[in-house]
Amino acid sequence: MSPVEAPRVLVVGAGAVGQVFGRALQRGGAQLHFFVRPQYAAALVGGVVVYPLNERPDRTPVRLDGYGVLSDVSAVAATRWDEVWLCVSSPALAGPWLGALAQATPGATWVLLQPGLDDRALLLQHVPAERVVQGLIPFMSWMAPLPGEQVPTPGVMSWQPPLSPAPFSGPPALVGPLVARLRRGGQPARIAKDVDLETALGSALLLPIVGELERCGWSFARMRAEGGCARAAACAQVTVRAAAASRGVRPPAWLSLIQGWGLSVASRLAPAVTPHDMERFFERHFSKVGDQTRLSLEALAARGAASGLEVGPIRDLRAALGPPPGKG
Repeated sequence: MSPVEAPRVLVVGAGAVGQVFGRALQRGGAQLHFFVRPQYAAALVGGVVVYPLNERPDRTPVRLDGYGVLSDVSAVAATRWDEVWLCVSSPALAGPWLGALAQATPGATWVLLQPGLDDRALLLQHVPAERVVQGLIPFMSWMAPLPGEQVPTPGVMSWQPPLSPAPFSGPPALVGPLVARLRRGGQPARIAKDVDLETALGSALLLPIVGELERCGWSFARMRAEGGCARAAACAQVTVRAAAASRGVRPPAWLSLIQGWGLSVASRLAPAVTPHDMERFFERHFSKVGDQTRLSLEALAARGAASGLEVGPIRDLRAALGPPPGKG
């Protein structure tokens, strides 16, 4: 790549996450392309609508266009790529397409955003570690409108909590330019020491909370009334320890602060400070990735049991959730 040539970036998946990162990368100077399944390609032609609430709190729609759309690996292989961003769920990484895409993008930096315990190891089967950057999604994004939400045109809405830049770690020569590009594009980002560990511990904390919220019909009030906050806190004590064991580290000091009463207070405060309906967001997003939630709980139960932990709370929650929404 010459010094004046814009980097060619391929974003795998053009859903709520892919469009938010894609817009920031494009605004930061990248040539943006989306790689999607053929049945989704037509919807992207001509541009899409996004609602970046941090920039436009009045919910004014913004147009994202000027990108390419690819749905065939042979088309990907016909050109050179500088970066490949994985903006799909953890279960979506399964299958032969990942290896085929890696072969079609020799020399490209791959950006892993998935939270699964085994996602990095899966990617490293196809891409060498010196070409992998790991990141964490810091924003909430969804296909608007949510139930009860009013928008002039359907599109992707996103909101990022203050003081929460996206962390990225990996080879310094790769991470520095990537973070700088995101910042130029309006996406707060930072260089981190070990995003793999941050992701493992953070996901292990979030999973019991999301699971109990689903168990209680996506209602914070029911979660408080039916003991869901206490169950989530007890389960988190095990999931976080299992995640720490899987990475060969001690449980974090903050784990002792995770108590049922604290989650109960947080469940009251969080909806009051966000500019959207938190319950409907959680229901929309985590119903869509319900298979990821269940697979992650099963993986944490297995890792915890192998480390000698009592994983009954994890298995109880997993059993209570049943099959993923729409697959029962």
